[in-house]
Amino acid sequence: MSGFRHLKSIGTLLFLLLASVAAYAQITVKPVSQPIQLVKEVVVGKGIVVDNVRFMGMIQALGEFSNPSAQPFFSSGMVLSTGLAADIVGPNDNPKTSTVNGSPGDKNLAAIAGSRTFDGARLEFDFKAEKDSVTLNFIFASEEYNDFVGSTFNDVFAIVVSGPGIAGRQNLAVVPGTSTPVTVNSINPNQNRQYFANNNPYDLVGRINESVKANLNQTVLANFEFDGMTKVLSVGFRVTPRQVYHFEIVVSDAGDGTIDSAVLLEGGSFKSLEQKKHALRRQQLAAQHTADSLIRVQVVADSIALAIAALDSMGTFEPIHVAEPPVTLAQMDSLKRSNQARLDSMARMEQVAPTVQPSERPKTPALASGVEQQRQDSVAQIKQAQQPRDLGNPPVPPMNPTPAATEVKETILFEIARFDLNASTEKQLLALGKLLAAQSTWRAGVYLPQGEDGDLLNLRYEIIRLELVRGGGKSQQIFRNGFSFAQPAGEQSAQRAEIWIRKEQ
Repeated sequence: MSGFRHLKSIGTLLFLLLASVAAYAQITVKPVSQPIQLVKEVVVGKGIVVDNVRFMGMIQALGEFSNPSAQPFFSSGMVLSTGLAADIVGPNDNPKTSTVNGSPGDKNLAAIAGSRTFDGARLEFDFKAEKDSVTLNFIFASEEYNDFVGSTFNDVFAIVVSGPGIAGRQNLAVVPGTSTPVTVNSINPNQNRQYFANNNPYDLVGRINESVKANLNQTVLANFEFDGMTKVLSVGFRVTPRQVYHFEIVVSDAGDGTIDSAVLLEGGSFKSLEQKKHALRRQQLAAQHTADSLIRVQVVADSIALAIAALDSMGTFEPIHVAEPPVTLAQMDSLKRSNQARLDSMARMEQVAPTVQPSERPKTPALASGVEQQRQDSVAQIKQAQQPRDLGNPPVPPMNPTPAATEVKETILFEIARFDLNASTEKQLLALGKLLAAQSTWRAGVYLPQGEDGDLLNLRYEIIRLELVRGGGKSQQIFRNGFSFAQPAGEQSAQRAEIWIRKEQ
């Protein structure tokens, strides 16, 4: 007996577990009071902007559904019914679910159905798409399945779009690959059955047929009321981006106002996309542009490499000098007058010096000799300054560092995303090349921060090396080092280069 009670407890636990799973998978429908909110927050997806949302019919025919099992269609979206939107909720325990809305039918749908229509419900709005195509996923479901297939009770719906580039009003709700509108009579167990999903366990008198029921999807049977539905149908159409189009979805009973039908749109599936062939073409153009850019960079790199090779083969050559600004005649006259005044003053000091008695002279020999040396140095400097000077081509002072200096550091900047140099930077590098030429035992290290394309970095390094060689440096004195002496310069940190010149250890 204890074993039996234990098995009974396990059975109870399994029943409760299955019941909780079924409850979790249950379809729910939330009523809608503001159709515009439903459209903007549920129906439309990426790249779509809507305006002028309008609804016609009984508001209870419109709802927002949630379907955790996602069987046999999608997990959430909008339902538009000829009866109550909430009546799609299962289980399928009624073979003839019906609510008479009392709203008028639709004359366009009457032409499709081939009979008078009733209980119409319509949702429409204007929209703009960001890209060149729009897609939408939907299903059509009805309680008319399967008993009234082929009859005049041919419940019907339409998804209509119009606007620039579209001829008239285009109905998107057609059997795939055809122009036949989707109705009870066009997709069912007999016609286009590959697009049909059966959910009808009843015989013609409304009794459950157990053998038929056993072959149905039990999750759908437990959670969805209507007896049949299409499989998920996906449609798309071309648009002109950012132009205004009009969209409408309408559903009606046909033949009479009883036994409901509904259309369900997948949430967020009304979205803007770029056609694959256009996306592929755009990618091909981008790839070609990249390839062309690499070719151009390679041509420049090859040209610089040839120039450097030619310079290296020359060995030594005359460095390029940066000329000083010429000295004007007025400046020379002023300098001469100033120097002459200093010489006259020094001459007077020499005339006075012999009259000084030995006792009045400085008693410290070192101090006396120091004063005399300063006087002699001043006279020599003044005389040298008075020597004739070629004003047309003034000499350039050597750029040798002082004896105490062991390192020179410089930072240059490139234009963003470019590899060439401006005139002032070229002069700066030429001057550094002169310094290398004057100090044959010194070496130059070039640092280029990471963050740019590798080919671009190599190109920049070769340009810097070329300018240093043009200034007089030797290729063997220049190398690419891996550390930085400067702090990053904000957004331009990847555009700078650092050059240090130091005595070779």
